[in-house]
Amino acid sequence: MTDQQRVLGQIERGEVLAGRDAARQIAARHEAAYGSAFTDRAEGMAALPRRAWLARVIAAAPGVWTTQRAEHALAASPFSCHRNTARKDLRALVARGVLVAADRNGRRIYTPAPVLPERNAA
Repeated sequence: MTDQQRVLGQIERGEVLAGRDAARQIAARHEAAYGSAFTDRAEGMAALPRRAWLARVIAAAPGVWTTQRAEHALAASPFSCHRNTARKDLRALVARGVLVAADRNGRRIYTPAPVLPERNAA
């Protein structure tokens, strides 16, 4: 059995979602899980660069972020990306000070950076 036959069989049996209706179902699941952070275009989210968009989504849905979570968020976004792009975006947000990276059980995790109070020079 070829990979093509295996995948087509999975689609026929309903094991794999494919097509426009499937994309809508997946988007609805993301909306239910993460709220409107991924579809909120009222604040100009679609006009933002990808990494700025991801930073806003992370701020709207704080907690532990992994490459997989970022990849799923970006999949439901106006942008198209792969796992490696999500990983690079998370690293760039660490470099900007938006996220803090740590290792947990051998996996890299990211959390929003704490906001420090402003200091006066006086």
